[in-house]
Amino acid sequence: MELEAETKKLEIGSRASVDVSGPKQNYGAQRPKIPPLHDPSQVDLYLERFERHAAALGWPESEWASCLANLLKDEALSIFLSLSPAEGSDYQAVKRVLLQRFGCDRNGFRHKFLTVKPQEAEDFGTFINRARRYFDRWVELSGVSTLKGLSYLVCSEIAL
Repeated sequence: MELEAETKKLEIGSRASVDVSGPKQNYGAQRPKIPPLHDPSQVDLYLERFERHAAALGWPESEWASCLANLLKDEALSIFLSLSPAEGSDYQAVKRVLLQRFGCDRNGFRHKFLTVKPQEAEDFGTFINRARRYFDRWVELSGVSTLKGLSYLVCSEIAL
């Protein structure tokens, strides 16, 4: 009986022991309260939203890839899981692959800008803002930073 009581004390004491391996961050409690990625064609907007949220919560960028992975589904999740463990833990690599796969690269935004049309029930201001966002991203991803460069980009597009 006394042996059982002593064993119980040791078990309780071992459960209450302090973890000496150092402090651990619990980012799970701070995971974004944003919905999973539903529309891969707008992955650029989704990632911008995610980055703003992560920065506002003060997460280190080294944790962003694992936090984002919990919000991916369907094809985006398949793409993430196809990455090597090293790539899958590098947020910038994950972002680059997702953007490229879903047409959010230079050519994708060029195409979106050149083919943009108003959506049903979309007001004019919203349409113009969407078209301008496509144009701005195309220019940015083309590396254009001067008026002369912009002129060349647009004229070369007309010539093609």
